[in-house]
Amino acid sequence: MITSLTLGGLLFNNVVPNMVEATSVYMYTEKQQVQQIMKLAKQGKATNTGNFRLLSTGKKDIIKQWGKPDKQSKYMIFYQKKEARFNLNADSSYDDKDLVIGIDSYDSRNKSIHLKTVERTLGKPLYTVQEQGKYVIYYEAGKYLLSFTFSRPSKKNANPTFLAVHVETNSN
Repeated sequence: MITSLTLGGLLFNNVVPNMVEATSVYMYTEKQQVQQIMKLAKQGKATNTGNFRLLSTGKKDIIKQWGKPDKQSKYMIFYQKKEARFNLNADSSYDDKDLVIGIDSYDSRNKSIHLKTVERTLGKPLYTVQEQGKYVIYYEAGKYLLSFTFSRPSKKNANPTFLAVHVETNSN
């Protein structure tokens, strides 16, 4: 009896909390995931980009923490394994060049989010754009602009799943 209680205590206190920590990060419903994406967007962040945020994180900050990007140009840096791309201000419109002015998140944990869930959760989008087989819906996220990209809805797939999220500075 004492042995089984001790073993049970060890399992409960050591194994279960670690299992919960490891899996609870994304045990959200689709609606909760969409709400979390909006919450982060209002802070100028995306789900898989840590504390990097719009207009306060620079290219050097990201490279210092994440290392050399997989692809980079004057206007962006891309990390394939991190499923993220940062769009940079390389022009002189801001005092500090190379600030993040847009974040693209391809977070695979969001792949189960459907178009209709986003629309039900966040309401009618500000506007929509259809281009190159993709359907993009836009929402205001505080002082930022949040967009969700899906494959274009069709008769065969009227409720497509998530491809990417984009958070950017809102020029309005």
